[in-house]
Amino acid sequence: MTPEQAIKAAILCQYITRGLLPIIIFRYYRIAKLIYIEAGFDREIKIAIDENGDFEYV
Repeated sequence: MTPEQAIKAAILCQYITRGLLPIIIFRYYRIAKLIYIEAGFDREIKIAIDENGDFEYV
């Protein structure tokens, strides 16, 4: 995990929990160097963060 990924993940998780939504899955894929987050009561938020700290909704 890169520092950029860690910072972006912390910021995004803070935004999600500020909206009182649960974080269901927070996972780091070593081979792909990717952080994956699923959040929301119906898992409606799915985010992937690459090693540069860029994220996209999946």
